[in-house]
Amino acid sequence: MYGAGSSAIWGPDGRIVVEAGPDKAQLVAADLDPERLRAVRVQEPMLRDLRDTGSAPRAVHRLTR
Repeated sequence: MYGAGSSAIWGPDGRIVVEAGPDKAQLVAADLDPERLRAVRVQEPMLRDLRDTGSAPRAVHRLTR
């Protein structure tokens, strides 16, 4: 099995919550606080604009010449 290693879970403020090691297969998990996410969205205007992208179809953009 080959992989890049060092997979991570990042918090809403951009900080690493937990990170896997670089040299062996690992499963990482973390508890995320929805209240912390709400607080960071209030502080960071860009994050306020995010919505649930899982329920809406994604936009498809094609490059043309």
